[in-house]
Amino acid sequence: MRGDLDMVEDIRVKKNNRWLGNKFLVGLIAFLIFVIFCGLFFNATYMMSTKTVNSIDKKMDQLNKNDKDSTRKTYYIEQKLRRDLENMTKNQK
Repeated sequence: MRGDLDMVEDIRVKKNNRWLGNKFLVGLIAFLIFVIFCGLFFNATYMMSTKTVNSIDKKMDQLNKNDKDSTRKTYYIEQKLRRDLENMTKNQK
């Protein structure tokens, strides 16, 4: 009789250990999934921020290029106006 009770107690201990092992594995898997989702969220946020910074840099470069082009155009217009003015003064003399 005593031996039967010991065997029942051993089975309970084994079931409890299996349940604790499963809890640990489930917790570990849940933690790993959480870490993966945090990494994906961080990566997506980082990519969006770099994309925004790159688009701002491209816009600034485009504005600078347009500014250089416009200053070049105004320079040529000024030169043409000076030549025309010189020609007009020569013609008047």
